[in-house]
Amino acid sequence: MVGALLGAALWGTWILGLVFARHYLSANAAGIFSVGHTAAGGILFLTAAVANAYIPAVLRNPRSLRPVVNGLLLTVAISVVSTLGLVVLGPTIFTHIYGPRYLLSRTLFLALGLSVSLVSCATFVLWAARAQTMRHVIGQRTLYLIMPVGLVMEVALGVFWHSSALAIAMGPGVAVTVGVVVGLLVDAFQRSTNPTAGVEY
Repeated sequence: MVGALLGAALWGTWILGLVFARHYLSANAAGIFSVGHTAAGGILFLTAAVANAYIPAVLRNPRSLRPVVNGLLLTVAISVVSTLGLVVLGPTIFTHIYGPRYLLSRTLFLALGLSVSLVSCATFVLWAARAQTMRHVIGQRTLYLIMPVGLVMEVALGVFWHSSALAIAMGPGVAVTVGVVVGLLVDAFQRSTNPTAGVEY
């Protein structure tokens, strides 16, 4: 249940970008953004398959980080290749599919791809950590901070930083990064004051 709630907060951070685009952008710009957002969102589902494939190996090797590193590297590789594919082919493909009014820039595809890639990596780390393999690397309390902080940060960014589609596209990636930094800082502080704090459940 805890993992599901944390995962929902993490994916909610990505989904909010679409909500803010619909609210703050013009109808045409919001439509264009939604096409790019939907296309980039496919990266989440592609990389989710990596977590499904690697979690059994993570559970079988609770004291080894190798399955985690391998899974994370594969997640990064899929994200990078998919993002490059969107940047190079996306504008042409989606203009042909939706018509000339839906002209998505390569910059927008890049921003969306980078944002969703960060969310994808955080998703894999979440499930690897919940499988208790990473308890000596990242404390359980850190997980409880990263996802909610990222969600709150995305809400703040959406409210105060929505001047363009590019800003809204970058929001989820920035929010997740801030959540990770805050969580790691808190985890480092806890470990410095109490060496066992980071590994408690």
